[in-house]
Amino acid sequence: MMRVRAISTGEKDRLERISRYTFFPMATFLARVELHNAKESDYETLHLQMAKRGFHRTIRGDDGVNYSLPPAEYYGTGSVSVVAAREAAKAAANATGKASGVIVVDWTSASWDGLEKA
Repeated sequence: MMRVRAISTGEKDRLERISRYTFFPMATFLARVELHNAKESDYETLHLQMAKRGFHRTIRGDDGVNYSLPPAEYYGTGSVSVVAAREAAKAAANATGKASGVIVVDWTSASWDGLEKA
């Protein structure tokens, strides 16, 4: 449970100055979600739940073309930690009602070969 407390006017001004000059970098994530003992319909639910959380099943190449990621892999960006991105992916997996394994990585560059154009 989050606690809420009153802050002084001086503290509020200080926080506003800090937030005005704080840079929150945009992170790039690649997530892999494996549903255990799942059917195709479970993965369809997963795809919808991941999309609701900002994850995509395609990735754009340097050539401007979108490519389909391998099954159950997702691409996303956001100003959140890798832990927060993992928790979002885990919540999507939990929405299927299946046990799952989830890994999320924060990366700066990627290279691929053999992915089909989306």
